[in-house]
Amino acid sequence: QNPQGKTHAWFVGFAPAENPRVVVAVVVEQKGAGGIVAAPIAREILRAALINR
Repeated sequence: QNPQGKTHAWFVGFAPAENPRVVVAVVVEQKGAGGIVAAPIAREILRAALINR
């Protein structure tokens, strides 16, 4: 929680699930829920990392 405003959006993930090679952590300050705000950013980072491997 953030006493000065909205909560910070957090998401941590890895891919691929069967044999993880990439880990990502995303924090977006004062933007609300992690699943709504940070997860889509993490998805794009993971997608780009896996395509460029």
